[in-house]
Parts: sequence; structure tokens; C-alpha cells
Amino acid sequence: MASKQLSIIMRLRDEASKRLKGIRAQFQRFSSSVKKMGAAFKKMAIVFAVAAAAAILAIKKIVSTGMTYALQLDKMAKMTGIAADQLARLTYAAKQEHSSMEAVEKGLMNLTVRIGYAGDGLATYLRYFTALGIEYKKADGTLRETYNVFMDIADAASKGELSTEKLAAVMQLFGARAAKELIPMLKLGRDWFKKMGKEAEGLGIVLNNETTAAMKILDDEVTVVKTGLQGVAAQLTIFLLPALKETTEMITKDIKALVIWAKKLKDNKKAIAGIKDALAEGYKASKEFFTFSLVATGQLIDTWNELRLIFNSVLVGSLKVAVEIRSVFDFLRTATTAETDAIKELKGTIETLEEVGAEVAEKALTDYSTKIEKGRNKVY
Repeated sequence: MASKQLSIIMRLRDEASKRLKGIRAQFQRFSSSVKKMGAAFKKMAIVFAVAAAAAILAIKKIVSTGMTYALQLDKMAKMTGIAADQLARLTYAAKQEHSSMEAVEKGLMNLTVRIGYAGDGLATYLRYFTALGIEYKKADGTLRETYNVFMDIADAASKGELSTEKLAAVMQLFGARAAKELIPMLKLGRDWFKKMGKEAEGLGIVLNNETTAAMKILDDEVTVVKTGLQGVAAQLTIFLLPALKETTEMITKDIKALVIWAKKLKDNKKAIAGIKDALAEGYKASKEFFTFSLVATGQLIDTWNELRLIFNSVLVGSLKVAVEIRSVFDFLRTATTAETDAIKELKGTIETLEEVGAEVAEKALTDYSTKIEKGRNKVY
């Protein structure tokens, strides 16, 4: 029984030791995790800063590109008299067929002028429209819209091979330079332009006159702000002009004095060597100070981040550690109770053994006395 109780006590002691080792390992893992989290958050901060800068630059580029595109459409609409949304569709189609917005703009302007010449009755331009089978005026005698005439030319160009007469007519109506870029897409016909227009709408690049006009107003306001800042700078310069003039005159005098001093100095080798050494020492000291400042700043930031992360982690990790410690205390309390019970039981066993031993001794003495008495009787 005693050996059993001692075995229980030893087992409880070993279990308590294991629990304490587990707590120590938990603290070590916690410290390692804090350090890793500090390094990770530092890297994340750099990544977020770079991403934010890139996002700002990207947004600025997008806004600038959209503004430029809207202003080009607004300008073309005012020059050609064609709606901005129609110009947006034609521009997208031109880019899909190796042409450009500039070619579309120039070609439409030339076509508008030629329609006007035909309306004035100039035979040369009447002949070009007749060759293509296109009407340049409405039934009421007014001139047709340039966009509709453009689409009629696309229909005429898409029907089979262009004859020399028709090709010459197209070249004259759009102008030789613009026609070279426009003819390939004109041969694709009106239906192709409609398809390209729907694609442009799906891409969100079709802007109406109201939108382009609003963009133009915004651009005008930005121009006013920029010009106003230039005016502020000019007025400040005028205000500071006397002082600036006096300062520049003083600097000029000092520079002349320095030039004279430098001429004299170049013959003094000892002075030159001293200046060289002083500059070298100054550069070295400034470099060391700058390096130290960078390192110190970095260490300060790292320390602050680690402290912040440790504080946050402790709030979470302390609960686990507290639970673990409480379980060890509960276990130790249980072990102490078991040890006390085992000691009591062992004490009782010893007392029992003492009682049994006393009885055995007394019985043995009685038996021994009896034997002696019997032996004495035999003698007598």
C-alpha cells in the first residue's frame, strides 16, 4: 500500500513538471510569433504605401486621358457640326481599321466644305457626288448633314470594286491625305460602322454633347486656376523685385570677391590641402550622421511596431496562458490533496503495523513464558 501511494505522488510530481514545461514553451512560441508578426507588418506597410502611390498615379493618368479624349470630341463637334456621340463611334471605328481621330477630323471637315461647294453649284464637286450616286442636299433644298453623307459614301465604296472615277471622287471629297486612311474602312460599309458603334457604346467611350461640354467647362476652370497661380507668382515676383535685385547685386559682388580669392588661393598649396581635408572630414561626418539617423529611425519604427504588436498579441495570448496556468494550479491543488490523503493512509498503515507488531510480540512472549513454565513443572 505504501509503495502504491509513493508511486502516485511521483506521478503527480512528473505531471506537474510537464505542465510547467508546456507553459514555458508557450511563452517561447508567443515571443517568436510576435517577432515574426513585426517583420510581416513592416513589409505590409511598405507594400501598402507603394500600392497607394501607384493607385494615385493610375487615377491621375486615367482622369487626364479621359479629359483629353472628351476635349478632342468637343473640339471636333464644334468644327464639323457633327454630334459628339457620332464622332466617338467614327473615331473608334477608325482606330479598329488602322486609321486615327486626326484623319476622321480632317476628312469630315473637308467633306463639309465640299458639300458647301456643291450647294453653291460648283460643277467640279457636283460631278464627284454624281459619280458616287449620292445626294448632297435634301428635298427642301437644304444641305444634308455631313454624317449622313459620310455613311452614304461608305455604302457606295462597299459595293464591289471602286472604279477610278469613284476613287478619285472619294479622294477629292475627303482630301488626299485623309482619304488614304479612311478608304479602307469605308469599303467595309454602313453595317460595319453600326457594329463598331455598338462596340464603342459597350466600352463606355461614346460621349454626348452635354458630357463633352461639361468636360470643357471643367477644363476651362482648371485653366483659370493654373493661370491664377501664375498671376500670383508674377505679382509676388514684382513685389519682391527690389529685394531680389539688391540680393543678386550682393551675391554678384561676393562672387567676384570669391573669384579673386580663389585666384590667390590656387597658389597656396597648404591652404588648398587644408580645405580638401576639411571638406573630406565634413562629408564623412555628414554621411555618418545621415546613416545613423536612418538606422535610428528604422530601429525606432521597428521597436514601436513590435511593442504595438506585442500589446495586441498579449491581449489574445494572455487568455491562453492564464487558462494554462490555472489548470496547473488546479492540478497542483489536486496533487496536494492526493498527497495528503496518501500520507494519512501511509500513517494509518504504519500504525496498523505497529499494533500488529505489538500483538505479535505479546503473543510470542506469552508463548515463551508458557513453555518455560511447562519445562519447570517437568523438572519438579
